[in-house]
Amino acid sequence: MKRKNLFLVASCLAILLTTGCEAEIPVTGEANPNLSLYDLRSIYKDSPVVLSKDLMKQAVSITGVVVSDSENGNSPQGKIVLQGYKGKNVNGVVLEAGAEAKNYQYGDSITVQVEGLQLQKKDGILEVSGVKGSMIQKIAAGKKPLVSARLSSIADIMNNVDKYESTLIGLNSMFVVDPKVGKTYGSDLKLTDWVEEIDVPVLKEALFANEEVNNLANYVFLLLKGNDGKPKLLLQNINDVKALEMEEHKPGLPYEGFPEDFTDRIGSSTNLNFETIFPTSKLPWKFKGAYTLTSGSFVHTNGGSAGDRVGAMMTGGAGSYIELNKNLYYGASKVHVYLYPATATDATAAKLPIVARLEYSQDNGNTWKMVGSEVKITDNKRYLELPVDVDITGIVRFRVYLESTAGGRLGVDYFNIYQK
Repeated sequence: MKRKNLFLVASCLAILLTTGCEAEIPVTGEANPNLSLYDLRSIYKDSPVVLSKDLMKQAVSITGVVVSDSENGNSPQGKIVLQGYKGKNVNGVVLEAGAEAKNYQYGDSITVQVEGLQLQKKDGILEVSGVKGSMIQKIAAGKKPLVSARLSSIADIMNNVDKYESTLIGLNSMFVVDPKVGKTYGSDLKLTDWVEEIDVPVLKEALFANEEVNNLANYVFLLLKGNDGKPKLLLQNINDVKALEMEEHKPGLPYEGFPEDFTDRIGSSTNLNFETIFPTSKLPWKFKGAYTLTSGSFVHTNGGSAGDRVGAMMTGGAGSYIELNKNLYYGASKVHVYLYPATATDATAAKLPIVARLEYSQDNGNTWKMVGSEVKITDNKRYLELPVDVDITGIVRFRVYLESTAGGRLGVDYFNIYQK
């Protein structure tokens, strides 16, 4: 048996040596007939192109869920907007289908034969032209499409319109510009985040056009793009509006949802290299290079009992942050947060100092200013034990930013912000 094994090894080595150390092994099997929308969009290179098998990795069709709502009268006429995902990428594309478009409803799962059709930009939007009814196969109905992103500022949309084109996006905590009693969705609706404004066109024929607006709400829109490259937000259903109550002004007291100790986290952050939307049951957050966990190694957290402590920890190195993903509307008089070496291991001399900044933004997180001075952590204890006085008027959000570290991980807990 040993001789046979040696012969096989020798034969394999001989093949590798005579083929430049790379034996070509034929791959068999059929190609996936369905191309992802992510890959479809990557085919377009600034000029119309006819879709072929060679361009589509031997695929002939695309598949996804319909996110245009023709029943409610405020979606593109003669178009089907299809959304799908590949990995963590949620992408969409418009199908020019003429009269056939009305036969496919929001939430329908469909497959579309696109080989031989043209992929082009029309009126600023990437679309597949010439789709006929015979090319569409309905797989299922009543699917709940993913919302590709939930954003908290108009700037987020402006800066990412190409990324989210032809997908559903959420836009949270938006105010109606020039609110009036009896103002309706069909009366030149414009929204603001208190920094920028954006139009929300609603056709007079839309079923909800005469519904009275909510002055403060969270929205889900179909995001399209105009010829000018700017986003076009289509509200398609009154159920895509979730009314919010304006928080009561209580000067000197904490905002609703605070203090935040991250003990009731929702989900987890595993991809530390990218910004992650990370809500708790009370507040929305953005994490980069950070996550929450339960660990008996935590010694300075505010939440949990000994041996079962929950906290947030920055492990991604310099440039990591934990940011409040919403604006607070009554300014701030004080802010409080515990910063500390996450565990005893992070408090060793070899891993200190850790340098962090408490920062605030009044333009939806586009620019940041430091509160007080940098926090230099050199000992195994909590820093910022007492609230820091501030005098901030108008909308504001806060974050903790990791400036530098010698290798120690930063613990963050008990975030508390007080109204002005």
